[in-house]
Amino acid sequence: MGERKKNIMTDYEMNTKAKMIEETFSYDTYEVTRLEVFAHTRAAQITIRPEGISFNQACINSFEDTTHIQILVSQDQKRIAIRKSEEGDKDAIRWCTAKSKTKLITGRKFSEMVYELMGWDAGSRYKAVGYKISYQGEELFVFELSEAEMYKLPPKRTKEEKEQMEKAMTPEQIAAQKREEARESRIAYSPEQFNGHFGVPESDHQDKVQLQSFAGYTSGADL
Repeated sequence: MGERKKNIMTDYEMNTKAKMIEETFSYDTYEVTRLEVFAHTRAAQITIRPEGISFNQACINSFEDTTHIQILVSQDQKRIAIRKSEEGDKDAIRWCTAKSKTKLITGRKFSEMVYELMGWDAGSRYKAVGYKISYQGEELFVFELSEAEMYKLPPKRTKEEKEQMEKAMTPEQIAAQKREEARESRIAYSPEQFNGHFGVPESDHQDKVQLQSFAGYTSGADL
């Protein structure tokens, strides 16, 4: 058998192709791919669950030596913003442990209002990526709630439901069901508006997280 010819372009062919692309290139049909479609465990994130909220370690580390924050909510833009605060400031909330580790900020009423604002499923938790910006000399993280990923929560069973399960299923079946529920709780579901899209059009991308003013933002403590 003859040796298979390798499809290798010469430098001339590469340069000619690059020149052709350069002359006809336009951002018009391009979408900037969302961070969420890749592994993004190192990105700043907020997790909102029925009993409260938490921020991941990447977010806490980015606000170095900050133990307290203020949480602001824009119901119009469906965003949460956080900024650094001091312990004695009005509406300051401790967002990490003494060793700067992530912690749950208990706030059922806050979560209830966010879930209602967004029309979210009470049986799920939601994660949104944070965009670090500068506004009027302050550093902030802005979280787009409309871009949050949904994760189903494992079902919480009453004592009676647990007893019924134990009567109807073998220990092996119960263990298998719990493993499946745990697996499902780690599956991320993207918002419907992202179906069939890599991200937002390039022309819209630069303005996506521009914060023009704090008009429309409410302190989380006031909700």
